[in-house]
Amino acid sequence: MSKRLDIQGLRAIAVLLVVAYHANLPIYGGYLGVDIFFVISGFVITTILRREFAETGKINFRKFYWKRFKRLVPALATTTIVTSLIASMLSSPSGGQQSIFLTAAGATLLVANLAIIKTSGGYFDGPSQLNALLNTWSLSVEEQFYLLLPFLLWILYKTKRGDSGYRLLLFALSVLGVISLIFYANGSSQNSSNLQEALFGYYSITTRVWEFSIGCVAAILRTHAPYSKIGLRLRPSIVNVSLTTLLFFSVTGFMSSDWPNLATPIVCISTSAILVLNSAGKNKLLENKALNYLGDRSYSLYLWHFPIITFSRMLFPENSLALLIGALVSLLPALLSYKYVESPV
Repeated sequence: MSKRLDIQGLRAIAVLLVVAYHANLPIYGGYLGVDIFFVISGFVITTILRREFAETGKINFRKFYWKRFKRLVPALATTTIVTSLIASMLSSPSGGQQSIFLTAAGATLLVANLAIIKTSGGYFDGPSQLNALLNTWSLSVEEQFYLLLPFLLWILYKTKRGDSGYRLLLFALSVLGVISLIFYANGSSQNSSNLQEALFGYYSITTRVWEFSIGCVAAILRTHAPYSKIGLRLRPSIVNVSLTTLLFFSVTGFMSSDWPNLATPIVCISTSAILVLNSAGKNKLLENKALNYLGDRSYSLYLWHFPIITFSRMLFPENSLALLIGALVSLLPALLSYKYVESPV
């Protein structure tokens, strides 16, 4: 399968939203960029695994996890090590350093989200903004989902072979998503016990599975009847409306001032509609060369932007312009990490 340029464009939009939000720019729902990433991840990983099973009749778990390791861990390790070293010079030994070091250890063990629950408080709380590795929570959630999905697909395909097996897979993913959505609807961004946060909080895997599931379902629908019944002329219009909706909620923050909210499902559904219905060459914005360049480097930029912004906040606590400058400066380590760590490995 050829490279989906529109997916790289979506990744670029997602990372720009997140960076702008953390830089305190008037992108009030920018944190929804993480939710866009989750939907894309579910779509891409499901597509890869289903293709492998169709070609070989099996899923090579060792190969899958080794590829995920090479894709994510070297760049993440570089970021956590450098960030920890800088934090040892800039952060307070009695507070900030402990949170950053524990989060670094948690990120290494794929449980940064749990470490952050214990040390830094809610995502929207002030103290969390001094944890320079706060952004690694989403990577741990993503990897935790990756531990589940390949086994689920393998079991379902083994249970019911053939093309009709996609209905069973759709059903299982939908049920999993609905259960997670119930957890999300009962979630809270307010301070509560660590157990409540782990089950119903912003960083919890249980309140995020539904977002990955939407992407997984989108990957299945793209190759089956429901997709083919939508007219070719109608698809670009639906994609444009979906992209406009995604940008409107993410930029304005409409219905996203609290968590949980209605904006998140709307943005996730809009993302999945783009993934299912867009065809090559049909959306010039998403296939823009500049966006694709940034989309290729979105992982490294996501890793580096928050530590640099956090250190800027520490050095210049009363200067809001410092956050924007920090976001721009983070491009340099991101580009270096992409060129010398992420791409070669």
